[in-house]
Amino acid sequence: MNSSEINHRLFGEYLHWMAHKEMALGDVRPELWARAVAESGGEEGRARDIYLQWRAQSLREEEAVAERFLRLLQQSEDSAVKVRNAVVFFLARPASAPAESPG
Repeated sequence: MNSSEINHRLFGEYLHWMAHKEMALGDVRPELWARAVAESGGEEGRARDIYLQWRAQSLREEEAVAERFLRLLQQSEDSAVKVRNAVVFFLARPASAPAESPG
């Protein structure tokens, strides 16, 4: 097993631990729990297993979205500076002056 596979497996275990921890603390996503109960036919033990599996997957997806967002922020750092400069320029101009972009 290579290091990437090990990291993926360990991260999956961590996400399942997080889902268990949330449930133990009573922090359950109502909509996800309702779907798990429906999927299990009302069998609470099975609903719990389904919920934990789905919640771990949800945590993985949330992490992926956050990672993409951070990557976009890093890629757009120059753009962010340009936008900030344009906003500062716009706010600093006299109210009667036309809004031109800084060159």
